[in-house]
Amino acid sequence: MISLQASNGHGKPTSYLHSWNQISTLATARAIAEGSSPWWKPRDVVTRLSWLPKEGEASDNKRRESISSGDAFTAYEEFPLYHLIVAAIASSTLPPGLETAAHRWSTLMFVLACLGFARLVRDTQEEPIAEFVFFTSFPLVYYGQATMSDMSMLCCVVWFFTLRARATKNRAYDLLSCCLLAVGGLFKSYAIVFSLVFLFELLPCKQDSDDDRAEGSLRRSVWALLLFTISCLPVLCWHYFASLQSGHQETVSHSLDTKLGALLNGELYSTIFKMLFRYLGYLPGACLLLLIALALLYRSGLLLKAVEQSYAARLRLAWRKDCRWLSHWLLCGTLYLLATSDKLLHHDYYFLLIAPPMIVLASRSLLLLEGYCSERWGQKAGATLLILFALSNFAVSAKSVWKAQKSNPDVDVCAKLVRENTPKSSLVGMLTDVSRYNSLAYYSKRNGITIEHDAVPLKRYTQVGMQYLTINLPPDEARHYETWMRGQEPNIMMIESRELKDFKERPRQCALYRIP
Repeated sequence: MISLQASNGHGKPTSYLHSWNQISTLATARAIAEGSSPWWKPRDVVTRLSWLPKEGEASDNKRRESISSGDAFTAYEEFPLYHLIVAAIASSTLPPGLETAAHRWSTLMFVLACLGFARLVRDTQEEPIAEFVFFTSFPLVYYGQATMSDMSMLCCVVWFFTLRARATKNRAYDLLSCCLLAVGGLFKSYAIVFSLVFLFELLPCKQDSDDDRAEGSLRRSVWALLLFTISCLPVLCWHYFASLQSGHQETVSHSLDTKLGALLNGELYSTIFKMLFRYLGYLPGACLLLLIALALLYRSGLLLKAVEQSYAARLRLAWRKDCRWLSHWLLCGTLYLLATSDKLLHHDYYFLLIAPPMIVLASRSLLLLEGYCSERWGQKAGATLLILFALSNFAVSAKSVWKAQKSNPDVDVCAKLVRENTPKSSLVGMLTDVSRYNSLAYYSKRNGITIEHDAVPLKRYTQVGMQYLTINLPPDEARHYETWMRGQEPNIMMIESRELKDFKERPRQCALYRIP
């Protein structure tokens, strides 16, 4: 991460290797920093025809008026708190600019999240290994420097639980944790699912004394409901405000039908299974599954006597040692996974919020195995096991962060080609892979519209103001779509074409066309 900070900002873009979300985040931050659009009207770098009025729904004049006012490029979704912070950092410091400002803020949030997690698990015996798994888990490290708001949200949630675990009867901690959760929701709205913790704490717990249950129950209920409301209110107000504005409203992926369809898709569960190993590491992940299997066998009475004598005490200790915060996090995390079921199939960073409690359980499982190995083969065997895990986890993390530093020559060159041959106010069609379409628009500093291959006639794009079109594809595909374009618009004019190679040395072709 330090190497990334040092190398970034010298004119070499790194964001192309990240998700489309990071490019969109940078585009909004740049619009805020440059003053090209107000922060309460975040503009995406690329739009789609599905965001615009369908033919027959509005007259051509109204459609042109909507596009010229910028509504076609306005996407109301999350509150742009992360974008505002990045824009402020970039404008208040010397170059290298937005990407480095975003990396620095995300890195700071990652470090604070690590400190909060260390504080959260301080009173548990698996503290050192849990901290290490958290700090070296490669998706956490990877997104810990990414230009996205997810790590900032996770940091707020970690410290929310850290304060809740020590809040007892101190209302100052109550208010501070409530405010942290509200801020986390402004980074990314999904954080407010943890507001349910305030309601869970109204339920009786075995750890509570009879006096605690009886004393001020009505007062405690009112206070908990007040904290619940305060933590949710900023996010709800933003989404209510957004619903009243013109522009694109992303609603399809939030529909109940979409969620249920994802839950019935077997691919979702295989994805979650893969994420378990990606976030925990292969050894802790396997140990956790082993512990769960042994616990189920023990509960069902199927565990053999010889094995039972060896594992029973450890199993009881591992499962009964759960803190209240851990059970609350796991319950809220389950609801969160249900709410993001359709997104988990495509974006692994949605798993970030459920990773910390799984890391605690995996660390307990790993220590259980380490203790067993130490008893059977000596302490060196247990130490060797932990060292093996540490080295493998570090290697994967280092490889992921190093990969994020590579530049992509075909994106760089093609974006430069568009930037040098088109007016700044032009709308440029982007016919390329999903991983490049908004990168091309962002680095060429143009508004782009996604060309959905041959699904929509070319005339439909020109009706909404597209004047230029760029292709960035492997040579065979590029020739196929050039034939498709000329079949619909014979007078289309090629401005320039270049043969390129991507970061894996695979051939690509970039071509820019002017549409008459």
